[in-house]
Amino acid sequence: MSGLEAVEISLSGLERTKRIDSEFYKKENLIVLDVLERMEHTLLTDSFTVSDGNHMSISSDFRLDGIRYYRGSDIYNFFIEDASPIFISEKTFILQTMKRSHLKKDDVLMSIVGAIIGNIALVTTEAKQTCSCKLAIFRPRAGVESAVAAVYLKTRYA
Repeated sequence: MSGLEAVEISLSGLERTKRIDSEFYKKENLIVLDVLERMEHTLLTDSFTVSDGNHMSISSDFRLDGIRYYRGSDIYNFFIEDASPIFISEKTFILQTMKRSHLKKDDVLMSIVGAIIGNIALVTTEAKQTCSCKLAIFRPRAGVESAVAAVYLKTRYA
């Protein structure tokens, strides 16, 4: 059993989402968590409202122009990739179920699914735009500088 590790966690010791996946509870992650918990800190949710993008099936409305619709693959190295943009109609954009995914200038986007997990980009325009559920949306609360927060989210300790 050389190279194997085991960690025992009580049910009451699970983090808020009650994750039980082994990778989350690796010894090195628990050590980092212990160090961070002993430090003065602010919860991410105290600095941002946190959401994700659209969960509706709207691919039938994809088009070559209209309102920009970002996917996880559009987030790369702090920039929003424009190589193969997708758009949706105004009619789809204004649906009540789409409102949660509407983006605002200074939102921080993070890819949360697939091989590019953790990529970050900033929304830098006031234009109407939205995104898929493959992206997390961090909307800064008053006093939070989104560019600084984006750099922090790319660090090991975010």
